[in-house]
Amino acid sequence: MNDQNLAILYEMALLMGAESTETPLIQKTLQRLLYHTGVPTGLFLKKVQRSDTASYFTISHAIADRRFKVTEDKVYQLPISLPETSQWLEQSASSIAPVLAHYQRLLFLPVGAEDGFLLLATEGFRSVLPEQLFAPLMANFAHTLALYRKNEHYTQTLEAEIVERKRTEKMLTLVLDHIPAGVYWQDKEGRLQGVNRWLINDLGKGTQKQGEPFQLENALDRSSIVQLQEDDSQVTQAGMEIHNKNYYLHRNDDSYLWVEINKVPILDEQGNVTGLLGTYRDITGRKLMMEELLHAKESAEQANRAKSSFLASMSHELRTPLNAIQGYAQLMEMDSDQLSEEHIESLHEIRTASHHLLQLIDEILDLSKIEAGRMDLNIQQINPVPMLQEALSLTKPMADAHHITMNVHFPDQVGHLIKADNQRTRQILLNLLSNAIKYNQHNGQVTIQMQATEHEYFIHVSDTGLGMTEAQLKRLFQPFERLGMESSTRQGTGIGLVICQKLAEAMQGKILVKSELGHGSTFTLVLPALASDLMDIDTEGSIKGGVEAMSQTETLTLYVEDNSANRTLVERIYSKRTSDRLITVATPEEGIECLRHEKPDLILLDINLPGMSGYDLLLHIKSENLDRGCPIVAISANAMATDIEKAEQAGFNAYLTKPLNIPEFNRQITAWLVRD
Repeated sequence: MNDQNLAILYEMALLMGAESTETPLIQKTLQRLLYHTGVPTGLFLKKVQRSDTASYFTISHAIADRRFKVTEDKVYQLPISLPETSQWLEQSASSIAPVLAHYQRLLFLPVGAEDGFLLLATEGFRSVLPEQLFAPLMANFAHTLALYRKNEHYTQTLEAEIVERKRTEKMLTLVLDHIPAGVYWQDKEGRLQGVNRWLINDLGKGTQKQGEPFQLENALDRSSIVQLQEDDSQVTQAGMEIHNKNYYLHRNDDSYLWVEINKVPILDEQGNVTGLLGTYRDITGRKLMMEELLHAKESAEQANRAKSSFLASMSHELRTPLNAIQGYAQLMEMDSDQLSEEHIESLHEIRTASHHLLQLIDEILDLSKIEAGRMDLNIQQINPVPMLQEALSLTKPMADAHHITMNVHFPDQVGHLIKADNQRTRQILLNLLSNAIKYNQHNGQVTIQMQATEHEYFIHVSDTGLGMTEAQLKRLFQPFERLGMESSTRQGTGIGLVICQKLAEAMQGKILVKSELGHGSTFTLVLPALASDLMDIDTEGSIKGGVEAMSQTETLTLYVEDNSANRTLVERIYSKRTSDRLITVATPEEGIECLRHEKPDLILLDINLPGMSGYDLLLHIKSENLDRGCPIVAISANAMATDIEKAEQAGFNAYLTKPLNIPEFNRQITAWLVRD
């Protein structure tokens, strides 16, 4: 390589090292390339994409005829694949722009994989710059350009981070000064480093001078400062966090306040504690309210204890003589053949009055328990029909005595159970029926009807009594409210309906009332319902369920179910299937053990079993071949389509959802058990 070529390389190297950004570097390098090659026109290509027959690129810099205008975002093309090494091309530049059509020779100098210089010359032109210089020149330029671009990216990123940091700091300062809480930070030695505006306004009011730095000593007395700082070492020395600790502080203006403080350590990049960040909020109002509530609660509890003690004492003291009154009255009634008609009537009045007094005591105690939240309920699934029949039987003598006709309309079929407490539901029904009789007209009627929706069960009790006005209906469920009947001969306490309403609400139900003055009233007990299987009801109230005819061949079914009520239901269904035997177990382990000794014709599995799901139990049964090819059916309350699909994919032969439709269940059992 001669001295002239070395000089060119040296000059270009100095040029590349003198520039600090991409644009002047490309522009000046293009100028010197045109100068040393003698080529009149040059372009710098970016984002070069090659195919077998064409190349596509954008142009960022151009030294060319003024008629050629560079559009940076425009994609240009050449009908050849540009080489990956420096090379002269016999190709027209007309595809780039018509004004460049007279250039028939192109020198492409690639810079990296996607950039390059394209020098445009006329036909027959020969470069004065030796071609062996192109490779080192472009390698040096590519390296320099990559460094500039990397530096420019870092610079842009840094500038963006600086702008974002300033924006964030401004926002944090805004938030810090306007949050409704005091914020402070201090160094490891306990020296205060800064506070937010809210703290200054709260602690320093009346003592903080405008423009002066906040000093804790100017806001609080010494004992309060010592109290605040007594646990700082746990944060700054041990790195602990302190949350929601309450302090009672004394300001220097002689006012007091309660604060709730959180303290956390401030850590450096190595995780070392450099200080403490504290936040607090004034909870003086909350403390005063809590003290008032506590005092009110204690007063209420004391009054409630006194009331409970009084009621218990009253019940005991009244029941003791009532026991003697009713006991001796019954003894005398047993000898009624020795008494005159006048004495028998007197005994009847004694018994009636004492029974009324005893009922009053029970209702007052019930109301007291309900108001105190001590009413224990045993919620279970109940068939309402026998319960209503029992209540009708108990109130029949009262209806006969008042010459009241009881009309009962049972549906032909009932397919619902109720979720309720058996004893308390019977209590409500007795109260509604006795009221319908007691407040009815002479020779009146009481009509009882039952109705059910998917989730609610309705028992309607209608009478032909006097009815009530709108004003009376609004006072109906107030304790000891008898709606003007205080001076009548009809006995009552005015709290029976109140108790019934509260009992119904405690069982997630309610009592509804419709009444029209002069036309009677209808009281409706509403309780949660459970859909069950349709059952026929005869006039005596007995329940009968049919079972389809089936094969007389004896079969065996295993049912794995942890819920005793569900097991009992299926057991009762199978009890009517004379040729089919059922074994029920409560756990998966019992089911597996049973299958090792028995050979059932059908296996029924609950999905939600204790310790092992129905899916896991199915896999276990299949892995040991305990099913021996018999159908395995899932029974579950999960009724989503995804649950059914999951069961099918797991290998269950069928999937039944609760509640069961008993006739359909019987039909399916028969289909599964009667196999070839």
